[in-house]
Amino acid sequence: MSPHGPSSWLRTTLPLAACVLLVSTVAWIRVPLLPDLGDELALSATTLGWVVAAFGIGRLVMDLSAGRLADRFPPLYLFAVAAMVMCIGSGILAAAQVGGFVLFASFLLGAGSATSNTTGMATMSAVATDDRRGSAMALYSGSLLVGQALGPVVAGLLTSVGGW
Repeated sequence: MSPHGPSSWLRTTLPLAACVLLVSTVAWIRVPLLPDLGDELALSATTLGWVVAAFGIGRLVMDLSAGRLADRFPPLYLFAVAAMVMCIGSGILAAAQVGGFVLFASFLLGAGSATSNTTGMATMSAVATDDRRGSAMALYSGSLLVGQALGPVVAGLLTSVGGW
């Protein structure tokens, strides 16, 4: 058992897990919107494929530097930056009238997602005691996956009210 008590690691990691959950939810809102985006903006299937790829490229580009950032800056600061990037990307996506803006927004969403993911993983593993690292990583992974599951549901609810 941890010398700090069985729940002390939870007090530190739960806020981090909530940040991962929130950013993951926002990142996955775009998925069920792709067909409507494609129809309304006359985007081809190929362009929609590039929209998905732009998210992955944004993640890849940011993953390469997010680890260094996670070593240098406080985690809640990085989560705030990731959330701001996600808000900007979401705003650009919501206002997009042409495919180029959709691609750029998707890239930003990927970059914000990568920052959040790497920060969450590095920080939750670092703050957990040795005997709780597996539990901390399970909490991280669960938060990430619940966000990925909730994002499309939130998108469906929001679009049923007012469109994409």
